Amino acid sequence: MTEQLKIVDAFKLNLKFLMFEKGLTQEALGQKLGGMSRQGVNNLLNSDDIKTSTIGKVANALGYEETDLTDPNFKQKYFNKKD
Repeated sequence: MTEQLKIVDAFKLNLKFLMFEKGLTQEALGQKLGGMSRQGVNNLLNSDDIKTSTIGKVANALGYEETDLTDPNFKQKYFNKKD
């Protein structure tokens, strides 16, 4: 598995996790991203070809750093911050 695929996989898992934690639907996330369609968000959640700039836009819209959403240990760090 290439490094880029690892980053994309971590991003998708972390995004799905945050959507669950924050109670965000695909439609709601699309609104936070400036009006992206539900299908656009679905494509984002399932694509293996995500641009770094897109990851940055999603992170910014959710109030996180790009490096947070590409960190394979994000979920553990998220729960540690809540304690």
